[in-house]
Parts: sequence; C-alpha cells; structure tokens
Amino acid sequence: MRMKAIFPIISIILLIAGLITIVPVDSQAANATFGATLSYPGTVYSFEYFHLNVTETPGYSNYSATIYAGAQNVTNMKPITADQKVSEKNGSFEFSLIAPSYAPQTMYVYIQESADYNGVQVKHSQEIEIKVVSPIVFHAQLSDSLPVPIYNLTVLFYLDGQQVGSKYVSSLMPNDTVVVNLTLPSNLVSQGEHSLEITVSNASVFINSNKQSYTTTFYYGTPPNYDWIYYISIGAAIFMGFLFFVATRRKKGMGYIPKWKKAKKK
Repeated sequence: MRMKAIFPIISIILLIAGLITIVPVDSQAANATFGATLSYPGTVYSFEYFHLNVTETPGYSNYSATIYAGAQNVTNMKPITADQKVSEKNGSFEFSLIAPSYAPQTMYVYIQESADYNGVQVKHSQEIEIKVVSPIVFHAQLSDSLPVPIYNLTVLFYLDGQQVGSKYVSSLMPNDTVVVNLTLPSNLVSQGEHSLEITVSNASVFINSNKQSYTTTFYYGTPPNYDWIYYISIGAAIFMGFLFFVATRRKKGMGYIPKWKKAKKK
C-alpha cells in the first residue's frame, strides 16, 4: 500500500518540477534567440533621403521597433525625436530618414526592438553609425531633336567606365530641354582625374548638345601644386652659376703672378 501511495506523490512532484523548469527555459530561449537584422547605407550625402529596414526574428507576436537618431549637427535631420512602429504579427519595419545637411560628420542611430513570446516580452537593441559626406552632383541637359514628344527615357551615368546611377525621364517635349541630376556621396569618387560618360536610351535625344552620349573628364579634389618644380629649377640654375663662378676664379688664380714676384725675378 505504501509503495502504491508513493508513486502518485512522486509523479506529482516531478510534474511540478517540470512546470517550474519549463517556463524559465522557454523565456531564456526566447531572449537568447530574439534579435533583428538591419539594412541601411553605410555612407550618405548631406540632406539625403534614405531608408533603414529592420527585420525582427520570426515566431513572435506584438512586434515593435523604435529608432533614436542623433548627430553633432542635426540641421535638417529627420527624425529628431523617437520614431516607433508596431505590428502584431509582422516584425519587418521600414524607417525613412533624412541625413543632416552638415558634412562631414557621423550620424548615430539607436534601434530598440521588442516582441512577445508566450506572454513574455523580449527586447533587443543595437546602435549603428552612418557617415555623412558632401555630395557630388552630375548634370545632364537633354533636348529633343524631333518635332514630336519623346517618352520613357533612361539616362545612364558611367564613372570611369562603371555605371554609378540612372535617371528616368517620363517625357521630353519638342524644342524643350530637361536637366537631369545625379547626386552621389563624395566618398565614391577618389581624388584625381576621372572620366564621366552619360548616355540616353533614345538616339533622337541630345545630351549637352551631343547626340545620344556625352563624355567629359574632370579632376576631383585639390589639383597638385607643381610650383615646387619651378623653384627647384631656379635654385639649381643659381647653384650651377655659383659653381661656374668658383671654377672660373680658381683657373684665373692658378695662372696669375703678382707684380712683386715679377720684379724680384728681374
């Protein structure tokens, strides 16, 4: 009888112990595995409009994400206050940001994510840095050579042979011009001489007065100063003149006999 009574008691104790241990394990596992992946540009140009995408771990509920942005100079930067997005089932969020107009500097963004797992809220946070640099703007002036409108144009920009951007123009009227601008972060262009080629998808369109394509070269940064070569050449000329003068004096000194020596010989 005693053994039969002991077995139910042991079963109840094991069941209670199992319940006690299961809940913390689930909670700890939820905290350990919860997080988020981020997608964002590492470098932007001043006053650029860009996106930050947050994708939180699936399998949770009541998702939320909050971003806090800051910089040394926040002129024209957005957001300048906390921006929060929530969703019951989907942990994917997209935030729109505008880089500050002052450059160069660093933009700091703090992201806090949270969700629920079996009634337990879990959290995760991370901080990123985005470089803000000055922009470089390429211009292309399009003109229509036909007496009829041209629609759906694609303008391609090539820097040193590599495509760096494209622009879409919905329509171009006869005898009209449209200016297309492509803005790039300055860190994409190294200091020195570069080639820029601009092409358009329609052969009847002129780019900067050239038909269908336009190519130019430009120098980015401070051009090298070669004045030192000029000064070195002047210094070398002066030094050579000095050596010539010294050598001439020596030759004259070697063949010269003072008058008192000539008188003494007589």
